[in-house]
Amino acid sequence: ILEKQEWDMPQNKRKIHLACGANLLPGWENYDLRPRSSDVGFINLLHTFPFDNNSVDFIFFEHAVEHFDEVDGYKIMQEIHRVLKPGGIFRCSTPSLDTYIRRYIDWDSDFNKRHKSLFGTRTRFLNFAFMAEAMSGLKYMDGKFATNDGHKYIYSVEDLHEKLTNIGFTKVIDAPLSESEFEELTNIDYRGRHGYPDNLDIILEATK
Repeated sequence: ILEKQEWDMPQNKRKIHLACGANLLPGWENYDLRPRSSDVGFINLLHTFPFDNNSVDFIFFEHAVEHFDEVDGYKIMQEIHRVLKPGGIFRCSTPSLDTYIRRYIDWDSDFNKRHKSLFGTRTRFLNFAFMAEAMSGLKYMDGKFATNDGHKYIYSVEDLHEKLTNIGFTKVIDAPLSESEFEELTNIDYRGRHGYPDNLDIILEATK
Protein backbone atom coordinates (compact mmCIF):
# COMPACT_ATOMS: atom_id res chain seq x y z
CA ILE A 1 0.00 0.00 0.00
CA LEU A 2 2.84 2.39 0.83
CA GLU A 3 4.39 1.83 -2.57
CA LYS A 4 1.03 2.56 -4.26
CA GLN A 5 0.65 5.81 -2.28
CA GLU A 6 4.15 6.96 -3.22
CA TRP A 7 3.50 6.17 -6.86
CA ASP A 8 0.32 8.27 -6.85
CA MET A 9 1.97 11.29 -5.25
CA PRO A 10 2.68 14.14 -7.69
CA GLN A 11 6.36 14.48 -8.48
CA ASN A 12 8.11 17.86 -8.48
CA LYS A 13 9.01 18.77 -12.03
CA ARG A 14 12.25 20.52 -12.88
CA LYS A 15 11.69 23.64 -14.98
CA ILE A 16 14.63 25.53 -16.50
CA HIS A 17 14.32 29.06 -17.93
CA LEU A 18 17.35 29.86 -20.11
CA ALA A 19 18.54 33.39 -20.95
CA CYS A 20 15.99 34.84 -18.55
CA GLY A 21 17.38 38.39 -18.39
CA ALA A 22 15.23 40.32 -15.91
CA ASN A 23 12.18 38.13 -16.61
CA LEU A 24 12.23 35.77 -13.63
CA LEU A 25 9.54 33.10 -13.64
CA PRO A 26 8.25 31.97 -10.22
CA GLY A 27 8.76 28.28 -9.62
CA TRP A 28 11.40 28.03 -12.33
CA GLU A 29 15.19 27.83 -12.20
CA ASN A 30 16.18 31.03 -13.99
CA TYR A 31 19.59 31.20 -15.70
CA ASP A 32 21.47 33.86 -17.63
CA LEU A 33 24.96 34.71 -18.84
CA ARG A 34 24.74 37.96 -16.87
CA PRO A 35 22.80 37.20 -13.67
CA ARG A 36 21.19 40.37 -12.39
CA SER A 37 20.28 39.07 -8.96
CA SER A 38 21.07 36.24 -6.57
CA ASP A 39 17.89 34.51 -7.77
CA VAL A 40 19.45 33.89 -11.20
CA GLY A 41 22.01 31.20 -11.87
CA PHE A 42 24.95 31.67 -14.21
CA ILE A 43 25.08 29.76 -17.49
CA ASN A 44 27.14 30.11 -20.65
CA LEU A 45 25.00 28.57 -23.36
CA LEU A 46 28.05 28.05 -25.58
CA HIS A 47 29.46 25.57 -23.06
CA THR A 48 28.15 22.19 -21.92
CA PHE A 49 25.10 22.80 -19.73
CA PRO A 50 25.62 22.10 -15.99
CA PHE A 51 22.70 19.65 -15.94
CA ASP A 52 22.73 15.86 -16.11
CA ASN A 53 21.42 13.89 -19.06
CA ASN A 54 17.66 13.25 -18.91
CA SER A 55 17.19 15.41 -15.80
CA VAL A 56 14.84 18.27 -16.78
CA ASP A 57 11.08 18.22 -17.44
CA PHE A 58 10.57 21.63 -19.09
CA ILE A 59 12.89 24.13 -20.75
CA PHE A 60 11.79 27.61 -21.78
CA PHE A 61 13.96 29.64 -24.20
CA GLU A 62 12.33 32.91 -25.23
CA HIS A 63 13.72 35.33 -27.81
CA ALA A 64 17.32 34.24 -27.38
CA VAL A 65 18.25 31.63 -29.99
CA GLU A 66 18.23 34.30 -32.73
CA HIS A 67 21.15 36.02 -30.98
CA PHE A 68 23.42 33.08 -31.83
CA ASP A 69 24.60 32.12 -35.29
CA GLU A 70 23.10 29.04 -36.94
CA VAL A 71 25.84 26.66 -35.77
CA ASP A 72 25.82 27.78 -32.14
CA GLY A 73 22.02 27.86 -32.07
CA TYR A 74 21.93 24.26 -33.26
CA LYS A 75 24.44 23.20 -30.58
CA ILE A 76 22.34 24.90 -27.89
CA MET A 77 19.24 23.01 -29.03
CA GLN A 78 21.25 19.77 -28.98
CA GLU A 79 22.21 20.48 -25.36
CA ILE A 80 18.57 21.18 -24.53
CA HIS A 81 17.63 17.81 -26.01
CA ARG A 82 20.39 16.08 -24.03
CA VAL A 83 19.29 17.34 -20.62
CA LEU A 84 15.54 16.89 -21.10
CA LYS A 85 13.96 13.74 -19.77
CA PRO A 86 12.28 11.44 -22.30
CA GLY A 87 8.90 13.09 -22.82
CA GLY A 88 10.28 16.43 -21.60
CA ILE A 89 9.13 19.60 -23.36
CA PHE A 90 11.12 22.44 -24.88
CA ARG A 91 9.18 25.68 -25.50
CA CYS A 92 10.97 28.10 -27.80
CA SER A 93 9.95 31.47 -29.21
CA THR A 94 11.87 33.55 -31.74
CA PRO A 95 11.21 36.19 -34.40
CA SER A 96 9.77 34.80 -37.61
CA LEU A 97 11.37 35.19 -41.02
CA ASP A 98 7.94 34.53 -42.52
CA THR A 99 6.51 37.49 -40.60
CA TYR A 100 9.39 39.78 -41.61
CA ILE A 101 8.76 39.00 -45.27
CA ARG A 102 5.01 39.49 -44.85
CA ARG A 103 5.58 42.88 -43.23
CA TYR A 104 7.84 43.96 -46.09
CA ILE A 105 5.41 42.89 -48.81
CA ASP A 106 2.29 44.24 -47.03
CA TRP A 107 3.96 47.37 -45.68
CA ASP A 108 0.98 49.67 -46.26
CA SER A 109 -1.55 47.41 -44.52
CA ASP A 110 -3.02 48.09 -41.07
CA PHE A 111 -1.01 45.06 -39.93
CA ASN A 112 2.10 47.27 -40.01
CA LYS A 113 0.93 50.44 -38.27
CA ARG A 114 3.26 50.04 -35.31
CA HIS A 115 6.28 49.12 -37.41
CA LYS A 116 5.71 51.99 -39.86
CA SER A 117 5.69 54.41 -36.94
CA LEU A 118 8.92 52.93 -35.59
CA PHE A 119 10.93 52.53 -38.80
CA GLY A 120 9.32 54.77 -41.42
CA THR A 121 10.17 52.64 -44.44
CA ARG A 122 10.05 48.95 -45.19
CA THR A 123 13.73 49.03 -46.15
CA ARG A 124 14.80 50.34 -42.77
CA PHE A 125 12.58 47.80 -41.05
CA LEU A 126 13.97 44.82 -42.95
CA ASN A 127 17.58 45.90 -42.47
CA PHE A 128 16.93 46.31 -38.76
CA ALA A 129 15.24 42.91 -38.65
CA PHE A 130 18.27 41.14 -40.09
CA MET A 131 21.18 43.19 -38.72
CA ALA A 132 19.25 44.34 -35.68
CA GLU A 133 20.53 45.89 -32.52
CA ALA A 134 24.17 45.01 -33.14
CA MET A 135 24.15 47.58 -35.93
CA SER A 136 21.75 50.09 -34.39
CA GLY A 137 23.45 50.66 -31.05
CA LEU A 138 20.30 49.75 -29.12
CA LYS A 139 21.20 48.21 -25.77
CA TYR A 140 19.36 45.28 -24.21
CA MET A 141 20.45 46.14 -20.69
CA ASP A 142 21.70 49.24 -18.92
CA GLY A 143 24.95 50.01 -17.16
CA LYS A 144 27.51 47.28 -16.63
CA PHE A 145 25.14 44.71 -18.17
CA ALA A 146 24.86 46.51 -21.52
CA THR A 147 25.36 44.34 -24.59
CA ASN A 148 25.01 44.75 -28.34
CA ASP A 149 24.25 41.11 -29.08
CA GLY A 150 22.04 41.54 -32.12
CA HIS A 151 20.22 39.03 -34.28
CA LYS A 152 22.56 36.57 -35.96
CA TYR A 153 20.15 34.05 -37.51
CA ILE A 154 16.44 34.44 -38.24
CA TYR A 155 14.40 31.23 -38.34
CA SER A 156 11.38 30.30 -40.39
CA VAL A 157 8.82 27.86 -39.03
CA GLU A 158 9.93 25.23 -41.55
CA ASP A 159 13.61 25.67 -40.72
CA LEU A 160 13.16 25.43 -36.96
CA HIS A 161 10.84 22.42 -37.27
CA GLU A 162 13.45 20.65 -39.41
CA LYS A 163 16.32 21.42 -37.03
CA LEU A 164 14.46 20.20 -33.95
CA THR A 165 13.38 17.01 -35.72
CA ASN A 166 16.93 16.34 -36.92
CA ILE A 167 18.22 16.78 -33.37
CA GLY A 168 15.88 14.00 -32.25
CA PHE A 169 12.74 15.62 -30.85
CA THR A 170 9.89 13.19 -31.46
CA LYS A 171 7.12 15.78 -31.86
CA VAL A 172 7.25 19.47 -32.76
CA ILE A 173 4.05 21.54 -32.70
CA ASP A 174 3.16 25.20 -33.19
CA ALA A 175 1.95 26.78 -29.96
CA PRO A 176 -0.27 29.88 -29.61
CA LEU A 177 1.00 32.84 -27.61
CA SER A 178 0.52 32.20 -23.87
CA GLU A 179 -1.22 28.88 -24.51
CA SER A 180 -0.11 25.29 -24.00
CA GLU A 181 -1.58 21.91 -23.21
CA PHE A 182 0.80 21.93 -20.24
CA GLU A 183 -0.11 24.06 -17.24
CA GLU A 184 3.58 24.74 -16.58
CA LEU A 185 3.97 26.42 -20.00
CA THR A 186 0.74 28.41 -20.00
CA ASN A 187 0.92 32.22 -19.66
CA ILE A 188 4.71 32.33 -19.34
CA ASP A 189 5.45 34.18 -22.62
CA TYR A 190 6.74 37.66 -21.81
CA ARG A 191 5.15 39.20 -24.90
CA GLY A 192 1.79 37.68 -24.06
CA ARG A 193 1.87 38.93 -20.48
CA HIS A 194 2.90 42.43 -21.55
CA GLY A 195 0.44 42.86 -24.40
CA TYR A 196 2.74 43.27 -27.39
CA PRO A 197 0.59 44.27 -30.41
CA ASP A 198 0.39 42.13 -33.58
CA ASN A 199 2.80 39.59 -32.12
CA LEU A 200 3.47 36.85 -34.68
CA ASP A 201 6.61 35.15 -33.40
CA ILE A 202 7.43 31.52 -33.98
CA ILE A 203 6.44 29.62 -30.85
CA LEU A 204 7.09 25.88 -30.83
CA GLU A 205 6.86 23.10 -28.29
CA ALA A 206 9.14 20.14 -28.95
CA THR A 207 8.87 16.81 -27.13
CA LYS A 208 11.94 14.66 -26.51
